[in-house]
Amino acid sequence: MAYGVDIESSSYYQKEAARATRIEGVIERDKTEKKSGRSEFSALITSLLEEFLDLGKLDGLTIVTDEGLVVAQTCSFNDADVMAAIGSVFEYVAQRAEDAKIVSIVDEMVIKGFDGELAVVRYFPNLEHRFFLMAYARQSCAYRKVTNLVLKRCGQLLEKRFGTNNAPELDS
Repeated sequence: MAYGVDIESSSYYQKEAARATRIEGVIERDKTEKKSGRSEFSALITSLLEEFLDLGKLDGLTIVTDEGLVVAQTCSFNDADVMAAIGSVFEYVAQRAEDAKIVSIVDEMVIKGFDGELAVVRYFPNLEHRFFLMAYARQSCAYRKVTNLVLKRCGQLLEKRFGTNNAPELDS
């Protein structure tokens, strides 16, 4: 007699398997887009991020999808993949807290380092799909005003690019 749990039949496993398939599709489309030279959107949103970077004492700004894929990043921040990983953790923790009814919504997560570094993760509000803004500073600083501006301006561009009419680009 065998005892055990069929992990593959659990809703969590099925959800994660579907998410992994979606991520593979997004990665393939991203590779195709880079090969064909269609990166105008990325260049536009990256230039906006660099303008906002100059407004505050931030050292890096990155926009990632809820799958952890980098949409745009500033040149002065070399570890965007680390920030994307932090964004994925944020997505997981925020979703679990909201699903468990611990909180109604998670707006941001702030991580402070021992040497004063600051990493901030914020959701882009009111978008069809989840995107995160990741802000990094080597020293503690007032980041809220700058990140509010980024969320507003870049959010409008993300909505135009990935909004309802273009939803299959992220979901398929």
